[in-house]
Formats: sequence, structure tokens, C-alpha cells
Amino acid sequence: MSEPQENIKKVSEAQDDLDKVTEPQEDLDKVSESEDDLEKVSDPDDDLDEVNEPQDWDKVCQTLDKLTLDSLLLVQEQIELKLNIENAMSGGESHLAKSRYILGHNNVSALQLPTENSPEFSSCLKVEGSDTTLGRKSYELREIKKTEDETVQEPLRWFGVLVPQNLTFAQKMFRQALQWSIKSVNIQNQLLDTMQSISDLKELKNNLTRAT
Repeated sequence: MSEPQENIKKVSEAQDDLDKVTEPQEDLDKVSESEDDLEKVSDPDDDLDEVNEPQDWDKVCQTLDKLTLDSLLLVQEQIELKLNIENAMSGGESHLAKSRYILGHNNVSALQLPTENSPEFSSCLKVEGSDTTLGRKSYELREIKKTEDETVQEPLRWFGVLVPQNLTFAQKMFRQALQWSIKSVNIQNQLLDTMQSISDLKELKNNLTRAT
């Protein structure tokens, strides 16, 4: 078989593999969205404010029970997010491997990433942090809007103009994993705040017990 015929056969096989690829949304649908459960968790600082006046022993106990339940919800939320991140990263790596098979391993590698000598460009997304009431930070992912003075480059263009669909799927799943990672950090900080509030309330409860 001549070399052109071999190339045509390889492209045909790669196209057959591409047709078998599932949409990333099918993979993402397997992992649950849990924002509703997170909204049900109260701010531990608000619960502490309720106890300050009056410092009633029964109310301290009720608030401790509530914060304990909140901490369990946060732990459950954290576990679900860890599983979501694992599934999204695994799916993204699978689509990335298929892209390397189609384009060739030299065309989808670190060689295509920008270097110090590459033209400057702005990022598409930015992670911003803000201080919480207890001193820890809360993070969110913000999309950068393109202005006349800035050039926002699509990362997929690093690998060519016409890229395989698998590479687009991988980008979507890695971006979803990034969003879940930021949410996981926020939940971890909220869990630490809740545990600190529980510790403070236990100390207050002991003081009230000794006072009586």
C-alpha cells in the first residue's frame, strides 16, 4: 500500500473513533449538582451572634446541635465535589488522549503551550478572592471580557485552527473541574469556620455550666 493510501486509511480510522465519542455532558450528568444543599447551610458567624444576647444555656445547646448538622452537610457536600472533580478530570484526560491519537502526540503536547517568548495575552478566566466574616477567603471564578486594549486568546487555537471535537470536550470537562475545585475550597473554608464556631460555643457552654 502506498503512503497516501496509508494516510487516508489512518484518517478514516480516526474519524470512526471520533464518531464513537460521547458528549461530555453525558459524563457530567453522572455527577450531581449540589448547590441547593450548600445554600441550606447557615453562616456559623450568624449563629454565634444569636447566642451572645442572652447567653442562655439551652440556646447554646440548640445552636451547637444546628452547627453539628451543618458540618455534616458540608462534609457530604465536600465528598460529592471530590467525586465530581475526579470524574471530570478522568473524562477530560480520556478526550485529550483521543485528540493526541487523531492529531499525533507531537501536535497535542507541551510544545504547543505559550512560552516566555510568546506574544502577551490575557486569560479567559480569573479566580478572585474576598475575605469572609471569620477572616478566611471565599473564591469565585470570573470570566474576563475582551476589551479593545486586551487580546483574549482561545487556548484551543494553540493546537491549530481545526481541532478535533475531543479537544473541545476535554476543555469543557477541565473547566468544569476547575469550577468544582473552587467550590470545594469554599466549602472547606466554611467547614473550618463552622468547626471554629462549635469550639467557641463548647467553651461558652462550659463557662455557663460552671456559672450555674
